[in-house]
Amino acid sequence: MTPQRWKGAGVAFLVIAALLIVAALVSVLTSALAGPVAFVQYQPTTLNLLGADTGVLRGVVLGAFAGVAFFLGLACFVWSALAEAAGQRAEILAELTALRTRADQAGPAS
Repeated sequence: MTPQRWKGAGVAFLVIAALLIVAALVSVLTSALAGPVAFVQYQPTTLNLLGADTGVLRGVVLGAFAGVAFFLGLACFVWSALAEAAGQRAEILAELTALRTRADQAGPAS
């Protein structure tokens, strides 16, 4: 892939990370704002085995995925910069090699 494509992938991963962060915040805040639950005697209640609300757990998972997407985006930008630097070094080396061969063909300077 070209460095420009790596930059595009980095932008896409950062956009995905931003959307996942918003989804995580919405999930956590809507579960926190649900309000107290009234328990009536002799009515069946649901048992929460995990000890936490599913909205909070969903928010944590979405937040973890957002972190992965964010760091993948940063890695794409770093890889793009490394690829561009390697290309520039190759161009400079090619020009210096051409100049050296031209100077060697001209003979020693007096």
